[in-house]
Amino acid sequence: MLKPFSMQGNVDCRAGRAAVAIALAILLNACAGMGPVAEVLLAPVPGTTTTGRAVFEQKENGIHVVAYVAGLGFGPHGLHVHEKADCGTAEDASALGLTMSESDAYGNAKFNAVLPGLTLQGDKSIAGKAVAVRTAPGARMACGVIVKR
Repeated sequence: MLKPFSMQGNVDCRAGRAAVAIALAILLNACAGMGPVAEVLLAPVPGTTTTGRAVFEQKENGIHVVAYVAGLGFGPHGLHVHEKADCGTAEDASALGLTMSESDAYGNAKFNAVLPGLTLQGDKSIAGKAVAVRTAPGARMACGVIVKR
């Protein structure tokens, strides 16, 4: 005959609850430091196979951007924000250069920069604008529009 399992004296549930409360407090504290976030999925322009993804996070001193791009030729490339949300425009005179990166032998590049003076809200917001990846001489490789999450 089986005896019923008794929790008396074996386990203190208060310790488990305290551990869960501490873990929850740590997670909430980590999320509290995050500002607005936006992202862009970079699609290849005709004639290229370049793709990528960039994440923009609002910080006190500007926007922190991290982008991973694949399908580039070897060499330097730039990440640029355009005045409008149009990836089809050939003229890019209004582009703001964000950061440069050197692609590796496999055509992969990581862009990582803080962009002072820009925001994801208000008058200086870059949300809703196009982002392009270009070769150092200026040929556009991929483009996408920044979307707030």
